[in-house]
Amino acid sequence: MHALIIEDNPIFQIKLRSLIESHGFEVTEADSVDSTKNQLATRKFDLLICDVILKGGTIFDVGQLPDIPIIFITASDDIANMQETLKVEKALFLVKPFSDLTIHASIKRLIGADLSKFIIVFGKNNNPIKIPFDQIEVVKSEGNYSCIFTVDNTKHVIKRSARKLMSNIDRSVFLRVERSTFVNKSKLTSVCLGKNKVFTKNHELLVSKAFKKNIYEFHELSC
Repeated sequence: MHALIIEDNPIFQIKLRSLIESHGFEVTEADSVDSTKNQLATRKFDLLICDVILKGGTIFDVGQLPDIPIIFITASDDIANMQETLKVEKALFLVKPFSDLTIHASIKRLIGADLSKFIIVFGKNNNPIKIPFDQIEVVKSEGNYSCIFTVDNTKHVIKRSARKLMSNIDRSVFLRVERSTFVNKSKLTSVCLGKNKVFTKNHELLVSKAFKKNIYEFHELSC
């Protein structure tokens, strides 16, 4: 899945990139009418997140927009702009400022609630690597970074806390055992209720008191 962010404010561009990547999208950016035309002419996208007012005009000066889901964003609550966006079938119109949750809900509304089945990290040369959920054992924070441990005990690091990373991921897949530690439910091998611990093939994790209730449903794995 590939998303194009069309936004001329660099700070807001960074914020949007983080939000969109958390849904499993590879992200490309544009900041003007001309750069948007170039991007749309050279590759296909699955989602557009676009500011209405851009360098060189508006998003509607780009020409025919692709028939894909589009989230229009603007700092100007202009009725004329809103009316133009309503002509686009697969679109939503958001006025800044809005919360992160609004973007998450908008993507799910347009793309589907069960979109993300993997986490994207970046390897050598900043190449994106998609790690499917069924290959992940544990996700935990180390400072402002998340460490993702896979079933082959490989460690991947991403510059985002585990809580932020997991905020938009289906909690039916991952179990929270500490404030910033999550374990894949399907990878649990045993649970020790007396010692407040859970185990996977490669990890032994202490469960904090606040989240001990989360492990009771796995009583059949009790050691």
